[in-house]
Amino acid sequence: MTAHSCEGRPRLPPAGFFRDENPRHGGYMQDIQLIDISKIVIDAGTQQRDYDNKVVEEETELVKEEADLPPVEVVFTGKKYILWDGFHRYMAHLGAEADCIQANVREGTVRDAVWLSFGANKDHGVRRKAK
Repeated sequence: MTAHSCEGRPRLPPAGFFRDENPRHGGYMQDIQLIDISKIVIDAGTQQRDYDNKVVEEETELVKEEADLPPVEVVFTGKKYILWDGFHRYMAHLGAEADCIQANVREGTVRDAVWLSFGANKDHGVRRKAK
């Protein structure tokens, strides 16, 4: 098993399986999980900003060094994991040839993921820019 392989890894114990009481988040259940990276959908209209290649390169090196990065944010529709925050971390894991990625999973719809994506990077990550 490589450091970036999902095979044989147990599901992470949740940092807290809880209902998010923030009304702006819709009260969705959340759970931290290791997700097979190939099961994550990135083309559902949830990437609101351009990629910063320098950030992806830097984070790829961190993934290779097995640094702890925050989990990406996904909405599980019952069939698909829709990425709505953490695109640079996702791309870094691909660049490091990782098989899995830690994700904070919410139950919802594609529409929920798109809506949540509008608020991504308000307080963290690569900042939003006016065009």
